[in-house]
Amino acid sequence: MIVVAIIGILAAVAIPNFIRYQLRTRAGEGRINLAAIRTAEEAYLAEFGRYVPFVSTPAAAGVGLGSVKKPWVACPIPVVPASPGHCIIGWQPDGPTYYNYVAATDATATSFVATCESDIDAELTINYWGFERSNAAGIVTAASGNPGCPVGSVLDMTANPPVPANNIVGPCAFDFGSTVF
Repeated sequence: MIVVAIIGILAAVAIPNFIRYQLRTRAGEGRINLAAIRTAEEAYLAEFGRYVPFVSTPAAAGVGLGSVKKPWVACPIPVVPASPGHCIIGWQPDGPTYYNYVAATDATATSFVATCESDIDAELTINYWGFERSNAAGIVTAASGNPGCPVGSVLDMTANPPVPANNIVGPCAFDFGSTVF
């Protein structure tokens, strides 16, 4: 009986910690891929003088779908002007992802907003992350391609208390799903 009680106590401690670790890993995917999108967009801007938008990729997440990875369609080789925007900027994840990604630009393609969304913990609340790049005047004129992450809602979590920030990858708001696990 003592052995069973000890195993029960260990399981009660270990299982929640393991689940929390998995959720942190899944949330990390969104942040890492947004940083990669930012780098690819900046490289494209440096070479061609504009940012490139792309639609919800791989597909709309929908509530409850983030606990399962979604496959990507491979970029065509060679990349042509009709290719998806993420292919044009040279970004594609290595495999299936928990998040879907959107990038929107303003009319002149001089500022952009990249966002990702998923329900990684399957608790029916979408988790949103975003990145906003301002134009030369310091203004984000691109409209977000994701209604869950409107312009001006990306938070700098290193500030105390967290504040809206520009040019940083962060959660879109406290009330849009868990951002800390």
